[in-house]
Amino acid sequence: MLLFSQSSVLFIPLNIREAYANKTRDLSGKPGTKYWQNKPSYRMDIEFDPVQYKINGVADITYINNSPDTLTEIVFTLLGDIYNKNNFSHDWQMDRRYMNDGVIIEEVKIDNKKIDINNDGVSRSGTNLIIGLDNPLLPKANTDIYFKWSFIHPENLNIREGNYGDSTFMNAYFYPKIAVYDDLDGWDKHNYTGFAEFFGEFADYEVNITVPGDFKIWATGELQNPEKVLSETYLQRWKDAHITGKVVQIIESGEFDKREVTLPDKKLKWTFKAQNVPDFAFGTSNRFLWDAKTIELPNDNNRKVFLNTAYGVKRKFYPRIIGLLDTVIFNFSTKFPGIPYPYPSMSIFNGNAGMEFL
Repeated sequence: MLLFSQSSVLFIPLNIREAYANKTRDLSGKPGTKYWQNKPSYRMDIEFDPVQYKINGVADITYINNSPDTLTEIVFTLLGDIYNKNNFSHDWQMDRRYMNDGVIIEEVKIDNKKIDINNDGVSRSGTNLIIGLDNPLLPKANTDIYFKWSFIHPENLNIREGNYGDSTFMNAYFYPKIAVYDDLDGWDKHNYTGFAEFFGEFADYEVNITVPGDFKIWATGELQNPEKVLSETYLQRWKDAHITGKVVQIIESGEFDKREVTLPDKKLKWTFKAQNVPDFAFGTSNRFLWDAKTIELPNDNNRKVFLNTAYGVKRKFYPRIIGLLDTVIFNFSTKFPGIPYPYPSMSIFNGNAGMEFL
C-alpha cells in the first residue's frame, strides 16, 4: 500500500522566502520593488601569442556595490584555474600531463593598495580567489581593482574553449572575473569543475586585444576600430555588411591566408565594447572565412543587429549559418518567447567544440 502526502502549497526554499519578504523578488517572477544587482565594469588590455598559446593582460575594474550589505571580501572567479595542476576538482579524470599553472597573478591592487595574494587575508582554491578587504565596501559605494596576469591555454585541452589547432583559438576563461553577489546567497563561491553551468553579473567591457597582424578577431560586443585593423577593401566590405539585409562575405574562400586582409603592421590592436553582458570571450584565427549581415527587429522600432559567422574553409555547411542565425533571432524576437534580441551584435565562431558566451 502506497501513501502520498498532498499539499496545495508549493515548497519555497528559505532564501527565496526571505527575498520575497525583503521585496527583492516577487511571486510573479518579476524583480521586487527593492531588487538590486551589483555592477562591474572592465577595461582590459591583453596580448595573445598564438605560438605560445599565451595571454598577458592587465585589467582595471570598477565594482559598484548596489546591495544594502557591507562587503568584507570580494570573490573572484578564475575559470582558467580549471587547468591548474594543483586543482583536483573536476567532473572527469583530467590527464595531469596537460595541465599547467592556471591563471598566474602577477599583481593585484584594490583602491591602489597592493595586495599580497599569499597573505592570510587571501584564499585561493579550485577556481575561486577570495580577497578580504581592509576597508569594507559600504552599500552604494564602489571600489577600483587592478590585475596584471598571464594565462597559457594547455595545448591539448578544449573544455568549451581553448586551442582548436590550425591557428584557431577560442579564449573565454582567460581573465579574473568578479563573482556574483546576490540577494539569495551572497557571494557565489561554487567552484567550476567542468560540466556545471555558471553565471555572472551584467557588466560593461572595453577590451583591447593585440594579436599578430595576420590574425582576425571575433568577440563579444562591437568592433570599435575597424579602420585600424582592416585594409581598405575589407573595411569597405565590413561597412557594406551594415546595410540591412545584405549578406556580405568579408573574407571569401581563397582570401583567408592573404596578408592583405588586415593592415601590414606586425601586430594589430582590436578594440571591442559591450554593455550589460555577463561575460566576455573572443575567437581568433588566421585561417577563417567571415560572413556578415545586418538585420532589423520589426517589433523593436526596427533596431538593427549585426550578425557575424567565422569558420574554416573546409566547413561546407557553414555558409548557411548566417541565414539560419537571421531566422532564429527573428523568430525568437517576434514569436517565441517574443522578446527582442537585446544586443546590437551576435557572432558565431566555428571551433572544435564550444559554448555560448556573451
